[in-house]
Amino acid sequence: MRPSACARAPLNGRDSRWIDAGSQSANRFEHDTTLGVEAAYAQGPLSFAAEFMRMEGQTHGAAEAQFSGFYLDVSWSLTGEARPYRADTGVFAAITPRAPVDEGGWGHWALSGRYEMTDLSDGADPERGEQQAYALGLDWIPVEHVRVKLNYAHSEMDRTIGPDDEADIATLRLQLDF
Repeated sequence: MRPSACARAPLNGRDSRWIDAGSQSANRFEHDTTLGVEAAYAQGPLSFAAEFMRMEGQTHGAAEAQFSGFYLDVSWSLTGEARPYRADTGVFAAITPRAPVDEGGWGHWALSGRYEMTDLSDGADPERGEQQAYALGLDWIPVEHVRVKLNYAHSEMDRTIGPDDEADIATLRLQLDF
């Protein structure tokens, strides 16, 4: 795993990295140790997933750095479907609505929330810092293999050196699953 994989755009995947641990070649790790723990739980209409990761490493110039990050994701099915979890692959599977629209139903509706924090502030690189983000989402699956997703996210970035920033992002997506 590259150190820059710990940071990403503010919950929409469409922007450049706000913070980046591998931004300058002098700061890239010669070797590193990464430890992480992940948990997921689903019971009826409620599900959550969480992950924590910590990376320690040393650059070619023998400078040491430590980075960490975590997220917590919670989902509640308003129409009662359980979110299937596949333990063999460690992922939640797609939800099939109990009452799809093409059979006269409402489809599947769910609310979700997410909080994430990434800390890459160890070191004096101007591309490093801390980023935290909050998101709320509404999902509608009218029929199997089709999803409409409305998200609102707020992200805050505190750079180690340089200007801080924040963003409010609303996205509406149509996803087709084949």
